[in-house]
Amino acid sequence: MKKCNDKIQVTLILLLLGLSVLTGRWIARHHSEGDLGLLLPDSLNLTNATGRIWEVENAANQPAGFICQGEGNGYGGRLSVAVWFGVDSSIRAAYPLKLTETPAFRDKVLREAFLDQYRGYHHLNPNSPTQIDMISGATLTSEALHTAVMDAQESFTGIKSVQQTWWSRFKPTLNDYILIVLFILAWISTMRFVPNKRLFYWIVLLINLVFLGFITVKQISVSQITRIIYGDFPSIETNLFFYLLLSGALLTLLLFNKNIYCDRICPFGAAQHIIHKISGAKTHKLPSRKILWFPRLLSLSLLIYGICSHDPTRFNFEVFPAFFNLSGSMFHFALLFAVLFASLFILRPWCHYLCPVKPVFDFIKKIKAICQVSFTRPTKQ
Repeated sequence: MKKCNDKIQVTLILLLLGLSVLTGRWIARHHSEGDLGLLLPDSLNLTNATGRIWEVENAANQPAGFICQGEGNGYGGRLSVAVWFGVDSSIRAAYPLKLTETPAFRDKVLREAFLDQYRGYHHLNPNSPTQIDMISGATLTSEALHTAVMDAQESFTGIKSVQQTWWSRFKPTLNDYILIVLFILAWISTMRFVPNKRLFYWIVLLINLVFLGFITVKQISVSQITRIIYGDFPSIETNLFFYLLLSGALLTLLLFNKNIYCDRICPFGAAQHIIHKISGAKTHKLPSRKILWFPRLLSLSLLIYGICSHDPTRFNFEVFPAFFNLSGSMFHFALLFAVLFASLFILRPWCHYLCPVKPVFDFIKKIKAICQVSFTRPTKQ
């Protein structure tokens, strides 16, 4: 009976996600991004449009240049900007059209007026990105905006930068190799033959806390998973570390049936575990197991909304950036304080009762179990 219920649950969830993908694509086709007319000064008017290029006229109906749209790939999905090129071909202004980033990152780049740096440039050298200062704490968003401005410049000039094949730009860094080693060590720490297994576990936990939490500041988030589900894959050249992180989590889950990422790799899980260990308090559990359904429903709701809206970071409540990068709203820091305080008495409260990523891995694990039962032939008596 339980297996039948599991199949029904999995089928319904897959149907919901599939319907969400179709809904999201329909919304994307019928959704206009930003209204350029509202972004421009009142003295300017848009006239003819050709593709992603608009002609601009001043109040006297004299040519005032062109506006070109460009796109980049940010943390929360594809973003776009409108760049105004004057009659002298210099950049007069750059306006954000679509900025589906985490609110903390989005507010940071807007507050520090990142796009204002481009004013006055006649030509940006694609091979010299140091012309523009990236914003600390929002590097990926800054790089995506820079890519979008470069894309708009290419549309304006009609000169495409030399395109390289992805494998020629595929250059793993030292951090990528370290991550692979850490996954191997985490897997070894689950083996029975390991001497001082508990000590080895804590060493792996501490290394991942420092490396993934404070050095690389990387994690798997539900917004990244959402982007992949609706087909918006981050560039492998700039997101190789994330792909290795996700691949390692999925491979260990599918091959060894162990959620090594949540148990041993995730730096915030490690932080909670260490705090609980240091406190020495007796581990308490919440009275009802029904509360375990809360993160599952929360995760499904975030996935459905993110897939339909193509804006998976709008309702982002994950406290990872607040803890490791000191980046977030008052809500994120208040939630972080509550989780860290609860960690003194409850083992990994975020992981068990709030994390939207763990239910995704549990769901994949359930699909694997159903497939194994379905494709296993009964033995003959």
